[in-house]
Amino acid sequence: MEQVPRQKRSPYLLLPFDLFIAIFITISGNDEISSQCQEFLREHYKTDLCKIPQFPGSKNDLNMDDIYTDIAIEIELTEPGNVVRIPVVDHSEMLGRKTNNSELPSRLLVTGEGGCGKSTLTAKIAHDWIKGEVLKNITLLFVLNMRKMGPQDSLEEAVFKQLLPKDARFTIEDLHR
Repeated sequence: MEQVPRQKRSPYLLLPFDLFIAIFITISGNDEISSQCQEFLREHYKTDLCKIPQFPGSKNDLNMDDIYTDIAIEIELTEPGNVVRIPVVDHSEMLGRKTNNSELPSRLLVTGEGGCGKSTLTAKIAHDWIKGEVLKNITLLFVLNMRKMGPQDSLEEAVFKQLLPKDARFTIEDLHR
């Protein structure tokens, strides 16, 4: 096998696990388009992200509510010159935890060793969003698999390539209106 020089390797190929990013969007206008997009996302998460195979290659899927076990989670709050680690009970507490200026965080980074449950946690967050159990104020939840993104893809392009049907009758700009 030919060795590829390090500088020519894709950064996505170096990751030993799938890397997901979750984007939370609250939309105040254009209810029809946001409702359509929300339905597409909910269906995609139900049929793809939240399906847990019984074993690799199995056609039998397990129910997320039956198999999910809360993992040990710590929130790391970074302040100038200080890092504070706070243990939380579960992922819903993590998503509802406000920062020091009493705002919900604009982004979350989930880190951990391979196989510790990062991807399953992401799927559980999407699953609970579908059911209305977490992120109730979030109109749209975009969970993107960074490994599936090309080096030149924007987040908007990734949303349409990974999550929405090709025949969607709206654009990302429509969601911003």
